[in-house]
Parts: sequence; structure tokens; C-alpha cells
Amino acid sequence: MPLPTMDLLIQAFHLIFLKDEGEDSIRLRDSFASLCTNEQHWTNEEKTSFSQVAGALKPFFSDEMLEKFRFDDMIKTFFRLGSNAFTISDEEIRPVGSGIFLLGSMLNHSCCPNSVQVFEGKTLVVKAVERIDVGEEIEISYVELADPTSRRRAKLFSDYYIQCECHRCLCIPPIRGYSDVEGLKKMDALESNIVALDGQSSEIGRLKNEGKFDVALALCLEGIEHWKRFLVFFWSPKV
Repeated sequence: MPLPTMDLLIQAFHLIFLKDEGEDSIRLRDSFASLCTNEQHWTNEEKTSFSQVAGALKPFFSDEMLEKFRFDDMIKTFFRLGSNAFTISDEEIRPVGSGIFLLGSMLNHSCCPNSVQVFEGKTLVVKAVERIDVGEEIEISYVELADPTSRRRAKLFSDYYIQCECHRCLCIPPIRGYSDVEGLKKMDALESNIVALDGQSSEIGRLKNEGKFDVALALCLEGIEHWKRFLVFFWSPKV
């Protein structure tokens, strides 16, 4: 799970637990409390580590603040931030900070998302990259889509405890003639070629010559799907 910064932790505690009892403040606290903590996946090491961090933060809080929530609330806040925080990026997609966006946290992950998240300053903007019908779920990606399948799935599980079984993760058939481990390494190599584009044609040609038509076809479809979605996004005019 990504670790929230001390800055984000302290700001979250102050904003959520020190606001007045007005309607907006209550709604903010309730919305934050509804975010997932993935508590069932916590390891004993994580619990110990975050307990120590929470204890170290106590000197930063006033008596008034400490009266408003229990030590366990501090731990759960830590995990809510880690499981739901967005990395804020500048125009060149360089990370400049992290933040919680309650509406954005409602969006589920897909390795074939119909939307992407970008930042305009500190404002989170979600932009469709394909037609979204009424009633269709809006999905974004939590990880780098250019990564090979094994790396995407590993990061999704380690950071968000998601065992991804989306169409993109499961649609490429096993490579015949290889063990599971060898096949996984081979698939990573193929997907890396898609990302870089260099040598993609020769790789497909080689697979065809070796009679691995199912893998060659999957490679073609993978590349087409990836670039169709994101070239549309980056070339679309701002509105």
C-alpha cells in the first residue's frame, strides 16, 4: 500500500476532525469514513508500523483534537489515505504531491478504462476517452497501463489489494510450449514491445513464422486497443 506523507496525514486529521459541526463538515466526515480501509488485508507488520507512525504524530495535535477521535481512528485514517490518495501531477505528468478527492475515490479500476484522470493545478479532472452510455460505470486506471500484465496485477494487489481479472489481464492465452514461469516472462517481453513499439512488427512476424498465431493476434489487439484509447485522449482538444 502506498504510504501517505506526514503532510497529508496531518492535514487530513485537521480538516476532518477539527471542523465545526455544520452540515458540510458532517457530510465531509461521513464521506471520508465511508472510504475503504482494506482492513482485512492488514499484516501484523503494517499494523505495528502504522501504530508507531500514529503515535509519533500525537505531539502535532492539540488536546481538543485528541479528544475527538481514538487511537484506532488514527490508524484507520492512515489506511484510508494510503488506499484512496491520488498522486497529483503537473502538466508534464511529474508527481508534485498527493491528495484525497472523495468523488474520485468512488471510481473503480480497469486496465481498459473508459476515462483517465488528469490534474489542472490541484483540481482532479476525469476525462472520457471513449463514449460512455447512460448507466455505464466510469472507470479509471490505478496503475501505469503501459506496464506488462504481471507488473500491473502485482502493483494492484500490493497497493490496493485488487486481484485484477479484467478482460485485458485475462484475454491473452497462455503461450504453448512454455512453463508457467517462462510463459509469464515471455508475455512480459511481448507487452514491453507493445509499449515501446520498437520491433513490434518483427516480433509479430516471428510469432507467425513459429506458428504461434494466437499470441501474435493477441499482441496485435493489445497494441491497437492501448494506442486507440490514449492517442484519442492526448490528441483531443481541451473544452
